[in-house]
Parts: sequence; C-alpha cells; structure tokens
Amino acid sequence: MTELVSNAVKHAGGASELLISLRKRFLHLSVRDGGDGLPVRTPPNPGTVEGGRGLLLIEAMASGWGVVPLAEGKVVWATMRR
Repeated sequence: MTELVSNAVKHAGGASELLISLRKRFLHLSVRDGGDGLPVRTPPNPGTVEGGRGLLLIEAMASGWGVVPLAEGKVVWATMRR
C-alpha cells in the first residue's frame, strides 16, 4: 500500500483516496488520485537508493496490478493472495 500511495503523492500530488478490501481469497488495494499521468515502470537508478523501484516491488508482491483511467485522474490497484 505504501508504494501505491507514495507513487500517487510523488507523481499526481493533491488529494488521494485509499481503498482496502479484504475478500475471501484476496486483499485488494487501490489508490485514486487526480493525476492524468499513467504509471510507467522505469529501471532503478543504481547510483541512488531512491526512485524507480515502486512498480517493481508491486509486481514482485502482488498477484496482479493495473490502472483504470478516469475522466479526472485514475485508480491504481493491486491484488494480493491471502
């Protein structure tokens, strides 16, 4: 969840809305923000400890993730098996 939120804060700015839903077999996490840019996985910069690892971590831990563009902003979501 922290990676989804930090990406929203860093790239979209403004207010964000978090939704955490525990289902029978999955934990569903989503963040809605007002930014118009879509997430893009970029390789980490080996010269720094910051940046470029958020989506790699999400891909490594989640069973799936994606983005839903909205008229104003987007929802980025990830699903994890229980």
